[in-house]
Amino acid sequence: MCGEEEQKEIKVLLVDDEPDFLALITVFLAREKENFSIDTTSSAEEGMERLKDGKYDVVISDYQMPGMNGLEFLQNLRQSGSTIPFIMLTGKGREVVAMEALNKGANHYLPKGEDAKSMYGTLAHVIRKEVEKKRTEDKLAEVEKERQIILDSLPTMIFHIDRDSTFIYVNKLLADVCEMNAAYFKGKSTREIFSEEAESYIKSDKELVKSGRPKIGIIGEFRTPKGKRWVRTDKIPLKDADGNVTSIIGSAVDITEHKKAEEMLQESEKLRNNILSTSPIGIGVVEMGPGGDRKLGWTNQNMMTMFGFEPHEDHYIGLSTSVIYASEEEYERVSQILKENFEKGKIAEVDAKLKRKDGSLFDGYITICFIDPSDHAKGAVATISDISRRKHAEEELRTSEKQLRETKNYLNNVIESSADTITVVDMNGIVRDWNKSAEGIMDYRADEVIGTSNSKFFADSEEADRIKERVLREGEVKNYRTTVLRKDGKPVHISMSASLLKDKNGVPIGIVCVSRDITEQKRAEEEREGLIKELEAKNAEMERFTYTVSHDLRSPLVTIHGFASTLQNDIGQNNREKVEADLKFIKEATTKMDRLLSDTLQLSRIGRVVNPPEDVPFGELVQEALEQTAEDIKSSGVEVSAAEDFPTVQVDRIRIIEVLVNLIENCIKYRGEQPHHPKIDIGYRVDGEETVFFVKDNGIGIDKSQHEKVFGLFYKMDRNSKGTGAGLAIVKRIIEVHGGRIWIESEKGKGCAVCFALPLT
Repeated sequence: MCGEEEQKEIKVLLVDDEPDFLALITVFLAREKENFSIDTTSSAEEGMERLKDGKYDVVISDYQMPGMNGLEFLQNLRQSGSTIPFIMLTGKGREVVAMEALNKGANHYLPKGEDAKSMYGTLAHVIRKEVEKKRTEDKLAEVEKERQIILDSLPTMIFHIDRDSTFIYVNKLLADVCEMNAAYFKGKSTREIFSEEAESYIKSDKELVKSGRPKIGIIGEFRTPKGKRWVRTDKIPLKDADGNVTSIIGSAVDITEHKKAEEMLQESEKLRNNILSTSPIGIGVVEMGPGGDRKLGWTNQNMMTMFGFEPHEDHYIGLSTSVIYASEEEYERVSQILKENFEKGKIAEVDAKLKRKDGSLFDGYITICFIDPSDHAKGAVATISDISRRKHAEEELRTSEKQLRETKNYLNNVIESSADTITVVDMNGIVRDWNKSAEGIMDYRADEVIGTSNSKFFADSEEADRIKERVLREGEVKNYRTTVLRKDGKPVHISMSASLLKDKNGVPIGIVCVSRDITEQKRAEEEREGLIKELEAKNAEMERFTYTVSHDLRSPLVTIHGFASTLQNDIGQNNREKVEADLKFIKEATTKMDRLLSDTLQLSRIGRVVNPPEDVPFGELVQEALEQTAEDIKSSGVEVSAAEDFPTVQVDRIRIIEVLVNLIENCIKYRGEQPHHPKIDIGYRVDGEETVFFVKDNGIGIDKSQHEKVFGLFYKMDRNSKGTGAGLAIVKRIIEVHGGRIWIESEKGKGCAVCFALPLT
């Protein structure tokens, strides 16, 4: 079986933008004894497409590539759900990239530039190890899937925990009842899943582990997102060869409905027994005697407590109700009110001054209704509430209302003298108050704005509604920055804090806004942010430049290093043909490095070596550029036309001629196979306040997706074309040093116009 696995073909997808490196790694892997089948591609985008259509066992990818880099390739692959083994190749000294690759799901990484023989031997070993590991994991996953299907089909909640009450597995029914994913349980402790019942569960588990005997028929609570459930649980210990409990298998059955029926019966009986004695008010029976005399009968506990009697004291039963009143006069007054209500067939209600057992007085609210309105002899039911606190509160309310009026006058004085603007609007956005500071900042008098909508004061007419919605949602807004308009239309930047104004019932009735003029502060902040952004842009540009140069200069070095190792082997084998091929690769790599270094040096000098700007007609610059490219124009058969009325620009003459020469040479280089005569048009146009110069051709054009990329250092749309790809990066740098900007206007197959703006005189 192992022999069959070793002979099984391993399909490798190799992704790198360097053709030389692809050839080199393919040669080395082909020399390995492994049965490798290798496909190559030069971009991550094409790699994604290959993985959609083909079945591969492993992916090997370079990190630094145009377009999508290796990390982005890895991230997109993992986000798509693919678990294919992924090996990242990084430059020497790029450990940070390697660690990020491992964090994003790479299985392994190898640095480029190491000893070739050692590196590719290691690569073959890593490929074999990761592919074998993945194939084993896939087989185990199939077995686990079958077990999962069986357990999930059972009508019982199943769980498996270790001896420390940590979940190893639960089936689908248990997970569904808890409204969780079954995978979430794995590795979680009982305390994490069932925090309220955890202690009793863990105690039961410990007892089982200690005894080694099953626990059958455990009745207990089980809380779920939909409420408490009752379950009957059986737990069976699993033991090792020595008889020690290693884990517990459990099953649980929901018995909630049976338990609910028992609880409802008990609750109903308890409610019936307690309803009278636990009432929050005093309840009692009044016995009606001849001539309308009223005597005390049964009372609940709250009534006894209200009048200062202990539960065992019942000697007051049968006494006249007059004993509970503060005086005989109060008793007579209440009796008259009750009589009048009884005669009208109404429930009697009255406030009265009452007396406790110890003689202390309190205010009470009494209601009395007959048990049988047609037969008063059966007595009546009376309720008494102690309203002493309410009476006291009413008195305090009268006092506080007086204080409120005095406080309001004081606050009005504070508001008017505040240095901050204080305004009040109602829920419809109508201004109701406007202090002196608001008059000073906004230049509106209070009588001009009170009664009008506050939306007119904001620079954005919808701002007032947004602030209102936020205050209603959050209750308040603090340090909210916005812009308002003075009476003369001048903008004022303010920092506003607003809170909801409510009536005594908690119903919103308006919004109080306190604002401060921060116009000068905002101006200073904007200046600082502009400087910070400019510095960040410079730093980002430097970082991109460093990364690009590092990558593109390293590529020839890797090629030289790799083929030097190959050359050594081929010399040892006295293979002249291979030796000459190796030397050719090395020579081409050194030539490429020389061109890259020259273009890098030229780009670095732009902005440091600058000729003094001069006023020069742009037409003169065009003519000089055409003279310098006359031989190429003539030999290519390109027809060139130029405008005659160019404006005068203030520029570094030599640098701008360099720009034009570069753009003309690009037009010639990418003219393509034209069915009609190739043309170059040099002109300008006025777009608003900006003068735009352009060099336009009718060649192969540039796809919109490449419009920004073509200005990147060493970027080439055609990797096989001549040159290093630094030309447009140099052009862009020259234009930007002049304070201008440059862009592409083109579509694939419809020619290309390189447009740029320069300062005029």
